Amino acid sequence: MVFAIEEINQTPDLLPNITLGFWILDSCMSQSRSLRGIIDLLSGTRGPVPGYSCQHRLLPAGVVGELMSSISAPMARILGLYRFPQISYGSSLSTLSDKLQFPSFMRTVPANSLQIIALARLMKHFGWTWIAVVASDDDVGVQGGQDIKKEIEKNGGCVAFMEKIHLSYSTEKIHRVVEMIRGFQVKVVIINSSEVHTKMFLETLAFQNVTDKVLVFSESFTLTPGLFRKEAWRIFNGSIALSPHAMDMPGFVGTLHLLHPSRLPDDVFMKSFWEKLFNCRWRGINETGPTNSANLHKKTIFCAENQTSDGLDMSFFELDDMSYTYHTYLAVHAFAHALHTMVSCQQGKGPFIKGTCGNIEHLRPWQVSRLLCSFCECDKLIYRCWLMKDI
Repeated sequence: MVFAIEEINQTPDLLPNITLGFWILDSCMSQSRSLRGIIDLLSGTRGPVPGYSCQHRLLPAGVVGELMSSISAPMARILGLYRFPQISYGSSLSTLSDKLQFPSFMRTVPANSLQIIALARLMKHFGWTWIAVVASDDDVGVQGGQDIKKEIEKNGGCVAFMEKIHLSYSTEKIHRVVEMIRGFQVKVVIINSSEVHTKMFLETLAFQNVTDKVLVFSESFTLTPGLFRKEAWRIFNGSIALSPHAMDMPGFVGTLHLLHPSRLPDDVFMKSFWEKLFNCRWRGINETGPTNSANLHKKTIFCAENQTSDGLDMSFFELDDMSYTYHTYLAVHAFAHALHTMVSCQQGKGPFIKGTCGNIEHLRPWQVSRLLCSFCECDKLIYRCWLMKDI
């Protein structure tokens, strides 16, 4: 997102004499936290005040996010009341296409219906007819799992069972799902869940040596370094995952090489990123944190101001799969082009009543939503299928 905004601000013929800025709110994968953030955004106050706006600055043009459908949906219900534009870079739930429920929601990834067809065709192509479906225990996972089951059966396959998983599940519940996979002797398991909810399930498969299954992941799943124990990584070999189509973003990789805290002193993420990258700590930051027996005798390595990212292992950035990175990039550019259309509009030839144009200094969310419509025709996009191997 930051790369896209910097690119736009440096492009003279796109939003000339206007600088795009941004405000980042972290949902922490929590519906309640994301809703509080949205109401904060709309009310313009430190404490959320529903239905009240006290903006001391320009009203934001819109929202980019969320990744997960289960969080995007409640956000979209609130934003839809105000026709406040929202572009998700990863939420594929088909229900979000319902403009009566979600009038101002858009996305740069395909709706789930295309993925379900792709999964069913994939099963038919390989002749896999005895399949298990494992889905996250939420509306998005269960609804998607049921749709996948119907489509597979329509294509001549058979679903042995459909089970639910969740990060809050007990070890006993997860073990029961693993035992069902053993008992039914399925060779193919479709997993319709984000990686957060699959962690315990996949690690249990690894610890119980259930490694002879072909795992097929829906686009909800992304490989996050550091999330899984190293024992679990071996079961990914030979698995298949769907992900949204992505293209190159000229200059992006070069920008990663230039990352440095001194270049972005106001970036709230940069110093913690640097600590992770070089396994060091900044002086004065978290020096009084909790101590445990494991690190009592561990020498603290402090980060050096002149440390550079030369020779950096680029695999750290997960460049093999840029799907959601690219679709975030598209979302930011969609907003930029919509706003550019507004500022370059000629009165009498505008898209609104009597040919009027919107005023970027007094943004009306519904006007931005309308201008965005031509940039987010995304249900026509296709998925690409990639094989996970040698990881």
